[in-house]
Amino acid sequence: MIVNLHIANKVIQKEFSYSFECGLYEIKPFKIVRRPTGTSGQAKSRYYYMAYFTGFGDMLDIHKKSINGVESHEPIIRRFNKSFNPKKLTWIGNVAMISQGGAA
Repeated sequence: MIVNLHIANKVIQKEFSYSFECGLYEIKPFKIVRRPTGTSGQAKSRYYYMAYFTGFGDMLDIHKKSINGVESHEPIIRRFNKSFNPKKLTWIGNVAMISQGGAA
């Protein structure tokens, strides 16, 4: 399984603060975690999804440090992942472990 994640890769330094420029990366997550969008009505059956992966290349964390080789996580943004179908994953509670041996 491959997902497209929006990850910081360049620091934009300002006089008293900084922000980030982000890039879109194709990632093979080792785990996907979901959490409900709410506690009542239809929100109980809708979820936010978070991909856990090992960073590479020029990826940065919020402290401007490289995450190359470091486990990290980012939200799965649906507009960048049109083919992401969580119903095809095997869920144990709110965690889906992803096989590293090929696409799912």
